[in-house]
Amino acid sequence: MSRFFEVLFRVVSIVVGIFFSVIGVFLLTLLISLATGTFWPAFESMVYTTPLTLPEILDFWLPSVMLVNIALAGILLAVGIPLLLLITFGISLLFNIVYTNRSWKVMALLLWILGIGLILFASFAGFYQIII
Repeated sequence: MSRFFEVLFRVVSIVVGIFFSVIGVFLLTLLISLATGTFWPAFESMVYTTPLTLPEILDFWLPSVMLVNIALAGILLAVGIPLLLLITFGISLLFNIVYTNRSWKVMALLLWILGIGLILFASFAGFYQIII
């Protein structure tokens, strides 16, 4: 009976790994297309008007181009790092890989914190420039 549960767990982990990998790649591609303004043909059919890119949206709230670029870098780090970790988690489930070295997770955490810091800096600096 324990062999049955081992096989069942392996099949479920493969399905979950494929799901996480596909969703992560799709969302990362969507994030990059929003940041650059280049859409896949499948995404272009969903947008009926001229699509807004992330820098254009940030340009509404932030007064300078430098702050828009800082906020864009922060958003790409703050959203992209968890998506990359989701993809690596899916791949590790799919191929039954056990990572013993944790340094890349620490580096990902530091980059994610840097992204959050860049977003906060751009927000506060933009608010300060608007007030003054």
